[in-house]
Amino acid sequence: MIGAGKIATLPEGRSLSYDECGDPDGVPVMIFHGAPGSRIGLAGPEQDEVAERLGVRLVAPDRPGHGFSDHRPQRSVLDWPVDVLALADVLGISRFSVLGVAGGSAYVAACALRIPHRLRAAGIIGGIAPLEAPGVTRGMARGHRALLTSGRWLAWGLERAVRKLGDGLATNPATTLDRLLEGAPEVDRAMVADPRRRQLLIDSYREAFRRGPAGPALDLRLVSQPWGFALSDVPMIVNLWHGLQDTMAPPAMGDYLGRALPRSETRVYADLGQLSLLTNRFEEILTSLLATAHREEGKPVG
Repeated sequence: MIGAGKIATLPEGRSLSYDECGDPDGVPVMIFHGAPGSRIGLAGPEQDEVAERLGVRLVAPDRPGHGFSDHRPQRSVLDWPVDVLALADVLGISRFSVLGVAGGSAYVAACALRIPHRLRAAGIIGGIAPLEAPGVTRGMARGHRALLTSGRWLAWGLERAVRKLGDGLATNPATTLDRLLEGAPEVDRAMVADPRRRQLLIDSYREAFRRGPAGPALDLRLVSQPWGFALSDVPMIVNLWHGLQDTMAPPAMGDYLGRALPRSETRVYADLGQLSLLTNRFEEILTSLLATAHREEGKPVG
């Protein structure tokens, strides 16, 4: 049974759920889940040892409408930095770094644009690129491409697909996960063959739908449609890590993010996909994020 994690009450009264691990007095890093996704598996036992060894306080919040976080029907991508600052203030965190996985890329970029004065570093792992960019879905698994495309053009189609996904995760999670992994590279499928990792992934997806499909549907729509700002306006260095075997956010997306962000620093892994990159290179990712923060400390942003 998945617990509630921790609950922060934001100034306007909304609840935001989150997990944290690592060193409670360490360097704060917030990590943002994908779309769909949740905090589960991003700041848990597997990350705890790495985070503690590196002196990191790792915090993984659920976006509105996911997990135990209250839904916010009219939100935009650019509203997320406000929630992030509110959570940081509740936790007594002054400056921190942000990481995003897959669909969390839009929210990392929004934070790097809107609140660079509070950030030490920013990074994106296997990030989704804006869908209006030409050619970025080349190499994407068919199911993921269909879901994102419906999010861009067919709101009713997206809502129906997300509702079906939530129902499948509730009634037949194993089969539903297999469908989600159709087209995934062998390196990712081999990783998920481990029963513990498989269950963790199921739990993460199911937690996204704890409060129903409205939150995940809106999140996917926001990621699929224009984000509301230009990546060229982001003033911070954004670290990018991308696996060339990734079929959820294919290499074309990583290439585009690297070109569109004026101060990107990209690391490419020829033999990894998205899930295997996050799992197998997590310590390396955190280490390089901390190195960027240390290198840029005290420098003017932009």
